[in-house]
Amino acid sequence: MSKRKWLILSGLFYITFMFVIMGLLWPWLNNEPITTRTILGSLVSGLGGGFVFICMVYYQLRKKEARLKADGDKLSTP
Repeated sequence: MSKRKWLILSGLFYITFMFVIMGLLWPWLNNEPITTRTILGSLVSGLGGGFVFICMVYYQLRKKEARLKADGDKLSTP
């Protein structure tokens, strides 16, 4: 699986997880009503958090690849 597909799938999982936990499970456990406002709020926050999550993971992967490439270049030079 390519890195881009892995990032998209992990981001979608994160968004879905945050939506279910924060939008449905949390209000239900606190005996609060589940309204359209809470659902939309959790969806928007999940999308924002998912975007930040994807950007951070992508940045870390690029940083790791650059470090591995630099280490490989050091090993290949005589």
